[in-house]
Amino acid sequence: MQSPSELVAGNVRRLREERNMSMSELARRAGLAKGTLARLELGAANPTVDTLYAIARALEVPAGKLISEGGLPVLVDRREAAPWVLDARSGSRVRPLGKVYGSGLVEVGLLELAGHVRSSGPHPPGTLEHVYVVAGRVRVGPLDDLRELAAGDSMRFSGDRRHQYEPVEGRCLLHILVTVPTAPEDSSVGGGPARG
Repeated sequence: MQSPSELVAGNVRRLREERNMSMSELARRAGLAKGTLARLELGAANPTVDTLYAIARALEVPAGKLISEGGLPVLVDRREAAPWVLDARSGSRVRPLGKVYGSGLVEVGLLELAGHVRSSGPHPPGTLEHVYVVAGRVRVGPLDDLRELAAGDSMRFSGDRRHQYEPVEGRCLLHILVTVPTAPEDSSVGGGPARG
């Protein structure tokens, strides 16, 4: 069995590495000396509650994640728990399917379009959008390079420039995966494929 110091050390290191964050960056975000963080990750420190909360805030996790055993739990999202959200601007509907933090943010969702164009401004540099057409036909992509896709087609494009989703006829359903290299401050799905 791990000691409390070893448990905290392993959790901080794992959570930091899952976010591709350097020790220097985490120390800066948490307002700690890098040496303090290094000792903590070695299991050689006895952090205060304030220190744990500062680290948790910097990692964007509940403080309990730093002191609990185990890695990521199995997560099942039932259909009823992920309702469709109406985008009043475009008339499209979004059904968020999840988010994953690792080397940034990954948002997964379904986008239903019914006769209206869904436009989106540029996302952070390095953002990629992966689109799979479940049903219907759609014109999608950067404004200067729109492509027409049919059910079963997929596409990947840079989301860091203006882009849009336009149904060709009637209703279409898209599965969208958006990868953002670093987690945005507001990662709410309201702008997400989710972000689209």
